[in-house]
This record gives sequence, C-alpha cells and structure tokens, in this order.
Amino acid sequence: MAEKLKAVMSMESPAMTTITSTTDNQVADEPLDLTGLARVLQALMLDCGVDCVVWIAPEGAIAPELSAWRPWAIAPTPHPEPSLAPIAVTQTPDWLQPWLEDPQPQQLATGDLVLAVYADEGFINASEGEAPRLVLQVRRSPYLPGTDDQREPVEGAIALVPHITAWEAAELAELVRHGQVLGLTYALAKERQHLAQVQCQAALIGRITHLLNANLNPDSVLLQILAELGQAYGGDRCFLLDMRNAAAVTVTADWSDLEIPVFDPTTLPFKLWDELLELFLQDGVSYLSLQEEMPEAESAAILCQALKATSMLLVPVFVQADLFGMLALVSAHSTQHYPLESLQGIHQVAEHAAIALAQIMHSHSPRPALPDRRADIPIYQIDPWTDSLTGLANRDALEQEFTHLSHATLWPVQPSFSVLLGDIDYFKLINDTHGHEAGDEVLQEVAERLQTQLRQGTPVYRYGGEEFLIILTDATLHQVADVAERLRAAIQHPLMKTKAGPVEVTLSFGVARQDLAQDNHAQAVVARAEKALLEAKREGRNRIKVLS
Repeated sequence: MAEKLKAVMSMESPAMTTITSTTDNQVADEPLDLTGLARVLQALMLDCGVDCVVWIAPEGAIAPELSAWRPWAIAPTPHPEPSLAPIAVTQTPDWLQPWLEDPQPQQLATGDLVLAVYADEGFINASEGEAPRLVLQVRRSPYLPGTDDQREPVEGAIALVPHITAWEAAELAELVRHGQVLGLTYALAKERQHLAQVQCQAALIGRITHLLNANLNPDSVLLQILAELGQAYGGDRCFLLDMRNAAAVTVTADWSDLEIPVFDPTTLPFKLWDELLELFLQDGVSYLSLQEEMPEAESAAILCQALKATSMLLVPVFVQADLFGMLALVSAHSTQHYPLESLQGIHQVAEHAAIALAQIMHSHSPRPALPDRRADIPIYQIDPWTDSLTGLANRDALEQEFTHLSHATLWPVQPSFSVLLGDIDYFKLINDTHGHEAGDEVLQEVAERLQTQLRQGTPVYRYGGEEFLIILTDATLHQVADVAERLRAAIQHPLMKTKAGPVEVTLSFGVARQDLAQDNHAQAVVARAEKALLEAKREGRNRIKVLS
C-alpha cells in the first residue's frame, strides 16, 4: 500500500486545470486576472475570423482537474468588457495527450487548428522539452467579424459546424503574431498573481511569528497556528497528529471551521499509520496529497472516509530532527490542489508548529514538586500571562501582543486589524446588589460566552476590571461590527446564573480599525475603541459604537 501511495504522490497528471479556485482563501488560490487574456483573444477572433478555446496548464499543481475557457463573443455584446467564460468539460479530449508529447501546430480531423502558447515567447522559440502553458484551439468562424454576435458560451468544446479546409501559411503567421502577445500577457498576469501570493504568504508567516513571540500559552499558540493555516489555504479542518507511537496515534491539536465529530486515530488500522511513518522516515516523502477517490491507494480512501474528507494534504512535522507526527490539512467539500510554492509555505508553517510543540513538550516535562502551600493553587494563577479569575490572557500578554503588532517593519505590510473593547454595563450596581462573589461569577460567565462565540483560537483579553478586549485581523469594519453585535446579544440572553440568583447582564462595545494614515501604534487603535465605547455608554449602553 505504501508503494501505491508513493506512486500517487509522484504522478504527473496530463490534464489541464482551471486557474482559479472555487474556494476563497488568502494564499493558495489568489485569482489570476483574465481580463488581459480576454482582450487579446477578442482581437485574435476579430482579426483572424476564428472562434477559439484556450486550455490553461497548471504550474506544479498536484493532480489538476481539466478546464478550458473561451471568450464571450467576438463583437459588441451586453458584456462591454471582454471576459472569459469557463467551459464544462467532463473528460480530456482524445487529441490532447498525444499532441502534448509533440506540441507542434496541428490540424485535427474536425478542421480545428491546435497551437502551443509559451508564457514568455508566444508560439515560437520554446526551450527544448518545455511544456506549453497555454493551448489554443481555433476554428474558422461562420460569423463575419464586425457583425452583431449575441451567442452565449457553449457547454463543452466548440460546437460550431467545422469547415474542414487546410490552414494557409498567412493565416498561421497571423495567429502566431497574436499568440506572442497572448504569451506575454499571460506571463505578466502570472507575475502579478505570484507577487500577490508572496505578499499573502509573508503576512501569514508574520502573524505566526508574532504568535510564537507573544508569550501566550503554547497550547493556544499551536491551535492558533493551525487556524491560520486552515484559513489561509482553504482547509475546513487542520490537525496535528502525534505519531511517535504508531500503535497509539493521538490528536495533539485540532482546528475546524465546521461542526464535525472528534477524530479518533485509534479507530483506524495500525498498518495505515505504520505505512505513513515508513513514507516519511525511510522514503523521505515531504508531503502526501490524498483524495477520497483513489482506487490505487486503499489507505487514502480509508483516511478520507474516517475524516469525511474529499481531499487532504499530509506534511511531516519534525521536532529537533525527530519525527513527531504529521500535520493534516483537510478539505471536506472540494478537492484542493496545492502548487509547489504553496507546499513550501505550508512546510514553513509546519516548522513554526514544531517550535510551538517544542515549547509545549518543555513545559510539560517533569519539574520539581511545588511546596505544599501552593499545591491547591490552579496553574493559571501562577502564569504571569493569564488572568487568575477568568483564565483569559491578561493585560501583560496584551501589551506584548501590541508590541509585536506595532513593530515598525511589519506595521505597514501586515494584515489590518480591528479592536473590540467591551465593558459590562452597571457592573458596580451588580456588585452592590448581588455581592462581589456574584460579580466574580458574572466576569467568569462573560469570559466563557465571549470565547464560545468567537472562532476557535481567537484570543480574548481581560483588559482590566470589567473590560474585555478582542483583536480581529483581516476583516472589514462591517464584519467586525457584526461580530460585536453577535457578542453583545450572547451576553444579554440568557440571564446569567449566580449563587445569588439569575442576573441580567449587558455589554457595550467600542470598535475601531487600524488606519495607516493616522496610526503608528496599536495603542492608537485602542484609544479610538475606548472613545467609541464611551460614546456607546453615553447613548444608553447595551449597544455597539464603531469608529473607523
């Protein structure tokens, strides 16, 4: 079975693939701008009197799916800006794979002409053995250039009636001229896409570096790293397995964006984990991309079915040169493909996760017993970064986070962040009416409800007294306001139970977002959030106030 997995991992798919993804994530699927290609193809169709489909080849993607694109029309239509429409293709055309072995201009039996387009040289001067990035399939069009053409994009391949006539040298020369422009346009679009991906990936690594330097609980840091990875690469679930004992594999940390059952690795055959260990240790495999439908790899289907996954990516994690286990990025609804650059970024995240693991393993190592007088004190009470009453990160931990967020080098390039500052309304009256013990119970319940409503791994800080602070990154001000409203409603209902009886509690929120034009430190954003909170109090409490 291990041999089958290795074969799957190293397979080179002959298919072409779409250049965008159905998932909206930050790194792996930064969309490629098709506008420039659409303009060039429209000019080609008008000048040469042809209809066309362009097949786009992947760059380092694993097991890509076939797709093709065609322009909407060749003349003015209800679509004023030229654009490309995807064509639904169920299987690879019979001519494609044989032609790719020798991609020379060729006329098919249908009369279509097939031409290779290279990303930097158009149709000509390609390096020996280089695969074309684009494949252009053209057919003489029965529509005259310059006439109104209101066709809708066809389903499948080009559906026009072919005119089986040999293509003349002059026609081929004109197509080559347009193809050179098409190749250069595609290369420029790819460079822009690559730059955007690099920026997103740098921001991701920057956020994770901040987490490792924030002096937060290592377990929380590890969970947040998994959350960052899952969200950045379009995963529905991301977890870390401890495989140091193949007979007792355990889940060290598990993040999910869905309501899914807990995964118990012990329910799967020991042989499966042993084969994965063999691949990572003896064969030096750096990743495995598994899909639910892999008849040639039984273990892939077993693992995907156990996790209710359509596809998953497995990456080994080493701690101090020893294999700890593997990091799994799971997609539940769609098959994810990862270009080589994305795989490199995921490996970087795995290395950062290993640092957090090392910290956890160090913190859990045996230590001298504490004196008896401290034996009954909960561990978070002697943690300098945790609030002793609520268990939330405290003001000192928040100041550390502000220091990292405000680093002069990263401040202008990191993803923007927003601050939600909440304050319990009439908290002094609660203490005076129900007693301080009830007041402490309210603080604990507010902390628990805030954490429950937020995405797993999002830290909540006790800012001071009855104030709580939350930092949200990479979200619009409108989205942050929606989160604040959800939190406000969760605090108000139901009533909070205390030993003194049920207590009605409300929370007011001030919300502010980083503005590079006026802010040079995180404290400036907090100051605006405090101002917004004061206005919310003045306007009647139990409400949110937003300042940009």
